[in-house]
Amino acid sequence: MKKTTFILMALVLMATMVQPQTVTQIGFIIKKAIPEVENIAILYPKHMKSKYLTEAKTAKLVTRKNISIYGVSRMTEIADAVFTVRRLKNVVVVVMTDDSNLNVKDVKFIIDKLAPASIPVVSNRDKDTLLGALFSIVLNDGKVEKHLNRIVASALNLNLSEEFIGECIIDVE
Repeated sequence: MKKTTFILMALVLMATMVQPQTVTQIGFIIKKAIPEVENIAILYPKHMKSKYLTEAKTAKLVTRKNISIYGVSRMTEIADAVFTVRRLKNVVVVVMTDDSNLNVKDVKFIIDKLAPASIPVVSNRDKDTLLGALFSIVLNDGKVEKHLNRIVASALNLNLSEEFIGECIIDVE
């Protein structure tokens, strides 16, 4: 009986934990927001390679977009990935953050390096729009939230649909 109770409690806890959004979910949101995008570049913490490799393969099949992934753990790797991404055409960069790798300072660096090339950055941390990300996609209480920076959208000459904008929390007007 004790073992069954423990297992049930563990399952309840696992079900209530916030699960990160997948590359496929993010890909679909990007596809809806900016349908003309052909390439999605994912920068992710290097220690999560197997997760993102699998997710990228699925996302490519489902979204029909070119998905490239870059595992990074140090600033030199981030700089190399940004340099490579800048050579892609019609691209959006997605930064899959965590607090040990791809922290706020790293995201700001990525945004600052990609802005002159008019490459939008999307993040999975809600307040990265305040750093200059075009939008952020986060899970909050099991629901996907989209946070938008309209100034960045305007600077990039992106015509986001009113439907998409209506689904967003506007962080920067």
